[in-house]
Amino acid sequence: MSYFRIGRILKPHGIRGAFKVLVETDFPERFARDESIIIEHKGEYRSFPLEEVKYLNNGVVVLKAQGIDSPEEAVRYKNEALVVTEEELTPLEEGMYYHHDLIGCRVIQAGKEIGSVKEIFFNGGTDIYVAETGDGRTVMIPAVTDFVKKIDIEKKEILVELIEGMIE
Repeated sequence: MSYFRIGRILKPHGIRGAFKVLVETDFPERFARDESIIIEHKGEYRSFPLEEVKYLNNGVVVLKAQGIDSPEEAVRYKNEALVVTEEELTPLEEGMYYHHDLIGCRVIQAGKEIGSVKEIFFNGGTDIYVAETGDGRTVMIPAVTDFVKKIDIEKKEILVELIEGMIE
């Protein structure tokens, strides 16, 4: 089974075993609608029913999970990941993609393969697809319609039109 990270436990909060979580999902409202959370702890995945959710500012949420009832118990999970299964991922609108769907896609320009997507990072205004060529060079492609013309997840292909100088 595949798991995808949606947050990281920062530290215990209060005396009842709650903890602060740094939200790492574009859908923070999921914490209010989900009935449970999965914590990845020492390579194992454990599900806990959620008792309470409180949103703070700066992308932090406080969660109280059933079965974690003291700060001493909560601190055991400090820096651990909150994850969801692929089935629990929030459905995306057409034209939107999860990074894990794009990693490994072949990047093609004018019928010729340039390389494949190895990494994606956010650069303030847009995602940047980092493609590695067959000879080990790196090509950075802004995820905008000027350059990315079509994404086909089924074929694992991204069709691009790059300008001179983008491929060095």
